[in-house]
Amino acid sequence: MGLIWELLQNNRIRQADETAQGARVSTRKARWDIQVLEQRIRLLEERTERLTLAAMAIAEILRDRSGISEEVIEAKIRELDLRDGKPEEKLATRVKRCGQCDRVSSPTRAACLYCGTPLPEESFLFPS
Repeated sequence: MGLIWELLQNNRIRQADETAQGARVSTRKARWDIQVLEQRIRLLEERTERLTLAAMAIAEILRDRSGISEEVIEAKIRELDLRDGKPEEKLATRVKRCGQCDRVSSPTRAACLYCGTPLPEESFLFPS
């Protein structure tokens, strides 16, 4: 009876060790994932800051050199924001409409998913 009990206990200890090892591996992976995500967040924050500076520079150039008032610029921003019908201070997700079958496709597609017709190219600055 003692030998069976000892084998049972050894098996439980081995299972607990395996569980603990799995938890350590999961913890290391989670820490790595957190580091990667934190790095991506920093990169996105830096890009956002650069884009903010660029937008501010463009707005000031328009105001100073073209005489376009801040009110006109802000009105255009509000107009762009409302294109999707929601005042949320972000652009709506764009789609491409096929000129042949009039179906909607993803903006990343080069050709219509349904009929194969080439989809219109969008300008980086002036999307359709």
